[in-house]
Amino acid sequence: MSHSLRTAIFAIIIGLQIKMPYEKLIELGVASILHEIGQIRLPPQLYMNNNPLSHSEKAQMQTHTVIGYNIVRTAGLPLTIQLGVLDHHERENGTGYPRHLLKNNISLYGKIIGVACSFEAITAPRNFREARTTYEGMIEMLKNSNHLYDETVIKALLYSISLFPIGAFVFLSNGRVGQVVDVSPTSPKNPIVQIVGSVNPDGTPKRIQTDDNAIKIVRTMNKEESADLRKALGDTL
Repeated sequence: MSHSLRTAIFAIIIGLQIKMPYEKLIELGVASILHEIGQIRLPPQLYMNNNPLSHSEKAQMQTHTVIGYNIVRTAGLPLTIQLGVLDHHERENGTGYPRHLLKNNISLYGKIIGVACSFEAITAPRNFREARTTYEGMIEMLKNSNHLYDETVIKALLYSISLFPIGAFVFLSNGRVGQVVDVSPTSPKNPIVQIVGSVNPDGTPKRIQTDDNAIKIVRTMNKEESADLRKALGDTL
């Protein structure tokens, strides 16, 4: 349930960014919450298994989109919601399922839920691995290997969610370390950072707007590096 809820949140964020009407946002949210409902009619070991699925198990697991579609269709939900449930594993290059649709043949809700679902899966913890950072998740989505996702939908997610979460420590191109304190609506990859150990003449913490030229973020600190820095700085943060 947490996966579907988080997916719905990301989907609605995307919908807001592309200025979907209020009633469509409600439908998108419903479709997102229900997008995995077909799994309730599959053996639990298929979706609760930490081990790689066999070919036959994968094929069985992939039926959840059609099963879910039939459930919401029988319930009398709007066609847009039905297609969102059915299409959320379709991919722009035709390698998705169940119908191997290409680009504009995929419903808008399906495109949005596909991106939201994939981003949630990358950034949420699983039994077999820790959660990856927002930055790592967005970088993977932006690579869009093999052109799986709609570029407009990916950009909408990017411009709604900062690459660098507030509070994250980052290495800067000028050799300093900063902590992300605010996002830039016009440039999600260039947040405002507070320079660690540096203050203005009036004693206030020094903050800068990062950019692609003068001072840019090289990378985020990993958990161990951040913990060591917090320990070293103690109460000065």
